[in-house]
Amino acid sequence: MFSRSTRRSSVRRIVRVVGTVALTCALLAVSAALPDPATAAVPTFTFQGSGWGHGIGLSQWGAKGFAEAGHDGEWIARYYHPGTSIGTAASKTMQVNLDAAANYRSGTSGYNAGFTRASWRVRPGWTGGSLRVNGTDWPDGTYTLVANGNSVLLRNPSGTNVAVFTGAVNVSTVGGGTPSLTQVVDASGPFGHTYVRYRGSMRVTASNDRLKLLNHVGMEDYLRGVVPRESPASWHIEALKAQAIVARSYAHRSGNELYCTTWSQVYNGHSRGSNRASTTAHEEVRTNQAIDATANRVVTYKGAIVQTFFHSSSGGHTANIEDVWLGTGEPSSTHPYRRGVPDPHVAAAGCPNTPWSGADVKTLDGRALANALRSHSAAKAPSGAGTSVWVSSLYYHFGTAGHVRTVDITWSNGAKTTGFPGATLRTALGLRSTRLALDFPHERIAHSERYSTSVAISQRLYPAAGSAGAAVIAAGEDHRFPDALTAAGLAGAANGPVLLTQQNSISWAVLNELRRLQVGTVYLVGGTQAISESVEEAIRSRGHKVERLTGGARYGNDRYGTAASVAMKIKELGGFDGSVLVASGEGWPDAAIAASISAGTSRPIVLVSAASTPEGTQRVLADLGATQTIVFGGPSVISANAIAELNPAPARRFGMTGDRYRLAADVARWAIANEGYTMDRPYIATGEAFPDSVTGGVLAGATRNPLLFVTRETAPSGTTVLLAQQRQTVELLQILGGPAAVGPGAIHAMAGALQ
Repeated sequence: MFSRSTRRSSVRRIVRVVGTVALTCALLAVSAALPDPATAAVPTFTFQGSGWGHGIGLSQWGAKGFAEAGHDGEWIARYYHPGTSIGTAASKTMQVNLDAAANYRSGTSGYNAGFTRASWRVRPGWTGGSLRVNGTDWPDGTYTLVANGNSVLLRNPSGTNVAVFTGAVNVSTVGGGTPSLTQVVDASGPFGHTYVRYRGSMRVTASNDRLKLLNHVGMEDYLRGVVPRESPASWHIEALKAQAIVARSYAHRSGNELYCTTWSQVYNGHSRGSNRASTTAHEEVRTNQAIDATANRVVTYKGAIVQTFFHSSSGGHTANIEDVWLGTGEPSSTHPYRRGVPDPHVAAAGCPNTPWSGADVKTLDGRALANALRSHSAAKAPSGAGTSVWVSSLYYHFGTAGHVRTVDITWSNGAKTTGFPGATLRTALGLRSTRLALDFPHERIAHSERYSTSVAISQRLYPAAGSAGAAVIAAGEDHRFPDALTAAGLAGAANGPVLLTQQNSISWAVLNELRRLQVGTVYLVGGTQAISESVEEAIRSRGHKVERLTGGARYGNDRYGTAASVAMKIKELGGFDGSVLVASGEGWPDAAIAASISAGTSRPIVLVSAASTPEGTQRVLADLGATQTIVFGGPSVISANAIAELNPAPARRFGMTGDRYRLAADVARWAIANEGYTMDRPYIATGEAFPDSVTGGVLAGATRNPLLFVTRETAPSGTTVLLAQQRQTVELLQILGGPAAVGPGAIHAMAGALQ
C-alpha cells in the first residue's frame, strides 16, 4: 500500500515508517504527535496493489483461469454473480454512440448529451453498394452529413447539398456484399480509427449545430464488436462465452444510448480500411463462435436480467459494489450478486497485474500526494493551503478482501479529511484498482472452499507431479475435525498431503490431485460414517491402493480410536521418536496447533476428552511404547483427571491460559528453540474455523514454519507479541484461506507488529 524504505536489502519488505511521522492504515494507530510543517520531513508514500479495474462482477483474467480449470461459460458467469441463474432474453436493437467524445453525464465538464461533431462522412460498406438515406438510395461514394441548427444537410461526393432533413436521419447500405455494412469515414469508435465499417444502420440527429451518430444494431451483432475488444479471442472458448453472457446482460439492462468506450462496453464495429475489398477485421471467428453458442443467454436473478459488470482482473477477490461505488442506488448492495467472491485462478491464468509492477507502483511524497488530491473536492484540503501543507498520513478503511472503500487523510497542519472515496483515490493517482497491497509481503493460499483449498495447499507442498509418497484423505465437515487433525502426522510420516472430502462425495479437484501426485497408497482416516464406501470405491477405481484407518475392536470405533489407529500407522512408517502429542477430541484449536508439529516431526496425536483419557488412548500409548507426552490444552479443555490417566505423564503442557492465540505462539517459540522450526515464513490461519489450519498445518510442518492464529479482522496479542519479537526474522506471511477467513484487517494488524 505504501512504504518509506526497506529494512533489509535481501528481503522484499514494505516498511511503513521512517522519521518522525507515522503513516497509518486500517486498524493501526494514528500517530498522535503532528510535526511543525515548516521543519518536519515530508513522508513518502508508495502505493502497491493488485488487479486492474473497478473489481465488481466478472474478472476477465479470473474467468480465463476458471475456464482453463475446466468450468464452462455459464458456470463462470453465475459464479461472479452469486445467487443468479442463466436465462434467455429476446433480441434487442442497441443504439451505440460512435464518437468516443460523447458525454452523457449531465453536470460534468464536457457534457454534450452525445452531440459531438458538426459533420460526419459516411459511405457504403462495400464497393458498388448504395447508401440509403431516409429511404432514398444514393450511388456509391462518400457523403457528408452536416448539422444546420437542428436540421441535417446531406452533401454528395462533390460537396453539393442534395437534401435537408428535420428529425432523425436513417442511413444504411444496400447491396455490394454481405453482411450489410456502412462505413464511417471520419475517426470513430473507441480508438479513433478512420474508415470503420459497422453492421446495422446509422441514425443521425442534430441539435445546436452538432450531430449525434448512433449505430442501430441487433444485440448479437453488437456483441460481435464488443467481445473481442473486451477479451482476447485467443483465450479459452469458455471464458469467451462467459464474456458474451455478461456483456449481453449488461447491454440488456443499459440505457437507450450506449457509449462505444469503457463507459459502457468497448465496441469497435466489424472492420476498417479505406480499401473496402481488403480490410482489417475487428470481429474474430472465435468470439463470434462464443456469441453464437450463447445466443440470447443472460444472467438473471429471480427472473429479471441482471445488470452485470466486468473488469480486467480482481487481484484475487472481487469487490462488494459498495466498496467501490458508494451510494450507487439501483445496483444495491443487498443483492447477493453484488457480493465479492474469491478469484483464485487470476495468477495461474497469467495475469500481469497480480501484483502490480514497474510504473504501476506509484511513489509520491506528501506534497505531490496533496497536489494530486486537492483537485478532487472530496479531499477538502485546507483552504489556501497551496503547496505549503502536505499529506502527513493516511488511514484506510477496507471493504471486501483489501479493496479500499474510504481513506482518512491527515494534513501536515493537523486538518483532517475523512471518508475520501477509495475509487476517487484510484482516479486521482492513476492506480490500476482500489485493491491496494497490504503493507507487509504475504502470499495467500486459498480457493473458493475448503476442499479445493486443500488441493491448492497440496500443490504448493508437492509442485512436481509424482513427488508425493502417499496421500491422506480426511472428512472436511466441521464436526469431523478430529480425524483431519490427527491425519497431519500421518501425512508427514507418509510424505504426502492431507486432502479433504465430503462423506458421500469426493470432488473432481481432489481426484485430479491424486492423479497428478501419482500416489500408490491413499490412507482414509475414519470409518464409513466419516468417508463412505462410495468415496473409497471412487478412489480405488482410479488405480490407487486404499487403506482405511479406524480404531476397531482394540482402540474403539470413535474419534479416539481412529486417532490411535493413525498413531500406530505413523510408528509403522518409521521415524517415531517415542514422543506423543496429546490434544482434546472435543475442540479443534489446540489439536490444530498440535497437528502442525505432528506433520513436521512425525509424532502422532492421540486424543482425550475433557473428563478422562479413553481406554483406547491409554492402550495405544502402551502399544506405541511412548516415552513422553506433550499436552496441548489447558484445564478448561483437559481436566486434571485426564492428565492423571496419561502414561507416561506429560513432559510439557501448553495452553494453561485457555487462549488459543497465545497457545499457538507459545508452541511456535518452543518449536523454534527445540524442533528446528523458523519464523522466516510463518503460516497464518483463522482461529475461528478449522479446515484451513489442518491442511495448511501439513504444509507448515513440512517447511518447519509455525502455524499462528488470527481472527478475520485482527491479530490478538498472543500473535502480535511473537511477531514483534521475531520481526528481524520474518520475511513473508503465508496466509491460509481466503479473505473471509483472514481479512485485510488481520494482515494489517500483523504488519503493525512487524514494523
